[in-house]
Amino acid sequence: MYWQDHLSRVAGIVGRYGFDIVAPCQLKHYNRECPTDWQLDGKPQDLVLLIGNTKEMWPHFTDAYANSGELARRSDPLDHWVEEALGPCARDGQRLYYGHRDQVDMRRLATVTGVGRVGEAGLIVHPIFGPWLALRAALVVPERGPSNVTKPDKSCVCESGCQVVRGENNWKLWLARRDACPVGRAHRYSEQQIKYHYTKDKNLLT
Repeated sequence: MYWQDHLSRVAGIVGRYGFDIVAPCQLKHYNRECPTDWQLDGKPQDLVLLIGNTKEMWPHFTDAYANSGELARRSDPLDHWVEEALGPCARDGQRLYYGHRDQVDMRRLATVTGVGRVGEAGLIVHPIFGPWLALRAALVVPERGPSNVTKPDKSCVCESGCQVVRGENNWKLWLARRDACPVGRAHRYSEQQIKYHYTKDKNLLT
């Protein structure tokens, strides 16, 4: 299979659960940007697919939570559900790394795949969705990936925004940094998703 076929297959599987970001690169393009202990296993030319989501994922998760006693019993039901949703996209010989538990630099992978650039606050800024996205997993496929690198500019589109939001390191200030970005405001998370993202309070899901 060509890398485009793998991308289409994975996008079709994860898209059913609202994971609407799937972007490719070759493994060597990621590994050469990372220290040794953050590199992923595989051959240099292997395909890596970054899987992420925008706000489109949230209703799929909350519906699953409402109908699953197992998720309600989990300390972090979203992470568990992410693994349930994305797990089937990995076939034999393929390795799936999760951003919430494995040693993988999702921000570096986002820049190498062209998903976004690193903003002044350290957030990934997508050209359409702005900072309103989450980077969930990396799938390594033992097939040749795209040889070209789509690497975005590291600079932001403005000279203010998230850079000027300063103060103690609490979640409301991180939210203020996101809200200050002029890109992707139409794709802002719902209030429920925002609060859960930062607090992990399961009471918000009921």
